[in-house]
Amino acid sequence: MLEDAIPPEPSRDEELKYLNWLEKSFSEDPFITLHPKLYSAGPYRLYYKYRVQMKKEYRKTFFKNFILSVGFTWPLIV
Repeated sequence: MLEDAIPPEPSRDEELKYLNWLEKSFSEDPFITLHPKLYSAGPYRLYYKYRVQMKKEYRKTFFKNFILSVGFTWPLIV
């Protein structure tokens, strides 16, 4: 059997980049939220964060398209 290769340890620059990214990621989280437990550190934190972001983006696009379609079809309805 072959043993899995151990990945090399990260350099100090990589560690600092990761810590800066992590600090920025936590600072972008809302201070008051309905589900504060989902924003706590854990494996599903980024999943929940990106899901909320995509849901907001979807709603914004949906309402923008709705307003445009109402605007364009208004003369036909009247």
